[in-house]
Amino acid sequence: MSILLKRPEFARWSGMALHLVAWLAPVVYLTTPDANIDLGFFHRKNDTITVPILYGSLLNALLFYGNACWLMPRYMKNRRRYLLLAFILILAVSALETAIDTGYGLHHPAVLADIQAEFESKVEIPWNTSIAAILLMVQMSALNLFFHVVFWGLSVAYRLFRDWSRHARVQEELVREKMQAELNYLRAQINPHFLFNGINSIYHLIDKDPDNAKNILLQFSGLLRYQLYECGGDSIDLDKEVGYLENYISIEKVRKGDDAQVGYFFSTGAGSRKIAPLLLLPFIENAFKYLSNHTESRQNRVSIDLSVEDDLLELNVSNTCQPELHDPNKAGGLGLANARKRLDLLYPGRHRLQITDEKNVYQVKLQIRLEHA
Repeated sequence: MSILLKRPEFARWSGMALHLVAWLAPVVYLTTPDANIDLGFFHRKNDTITVPILYGSLLNALLFYGNACWLMPRYMKNRRRYLLLAFILILAVSALETAIDTGYGLHHPAVLADIQAEFESKVEIPWNTSIAAILLMVQMSALNLFFHVVFWGLSVAYRLFRDWSRHARVQEELVREKMQAELNYLRAQINPHFLFNGINSIYHLIDKDPDNAKNILLQFSGLLRYQLYECGGDSIDLDKEVGYLENYISIEKVRKGDDAQVGYFFSTGAGSRKIAPLLLLPFIENAFKYLSNHTESRQNRVSIDLSVEDDLLELNVSNTCQPELHDPNKAGGLGLANARKRLDLLYPGRHRLQITDEKNVYQVKLQIRLEHA
């Protein structure tokens, strides 16, 4: 059923049905005895209003869609020409309806009787049908012109809203494609150089600690599987994302070995929550990529803390750095810039990112308001 609702044919037919109902519902109501209305010399009491409502609604629809679907798309770029043609269209439809009103009224005795009763005493010349026709035309032309200007305004609003909605859908699709491109870029962050170093580290670990080597290899394969098969959607379970980050950190710890001190703590709390896939990776990857390279391992530190409380995720990442060796703002700018853009697109007004670089320590503080799964 959901697939059927998403099909373009369904959207087109449902839209047409909605338009049909929007036009028919007022007509049905106005032609019932409950709608006690008058339209010039056409009244409910003498049953002369039903027919004018029917052909009037048809002409209103002709004006509405003629302007919205033909006139505006073709001539809106030239405002003067469009306004001139719109004015001509309104006058033409008003003149046509007035002519039909006059012909209908002159052939309906009740209408003629109403006109004669109201104006015969005010006319100095002998009363005849031609005078009734002129009076009917004058009154109905003004009334028709008013209604057609109103429907022209409604058609302009409808067309502008339709164009805005279409533009918004196009922009949304572009944003979605852009986010997908950024996601593909983040998937490619595990580049051949990282793969080579990771495999090489596992290879040297096999002889020293076979059990640990097997565990790291399993984590390594899980990391690749996650990127290839589980990150295709717009969001993913936070627990899966955290598991991926743990695997990534474990492999980086093996790569760094005794040259660095790595500490991390993850606490996601109770409840199932969703997060955009690979959103947190650039901040953690950046910490390892630009980690300092002092002789003493205790001077090379990476600290990662992630916690969730009341749907608020807080990520704190810090690493020691050596500006003389790396310039994080320059060399690592692309990954962080991508992360910033994704945060702005996916969590507008629901995140806060603070990055500081001082005293040889690079620190990231990120807060995101998550949604439940």
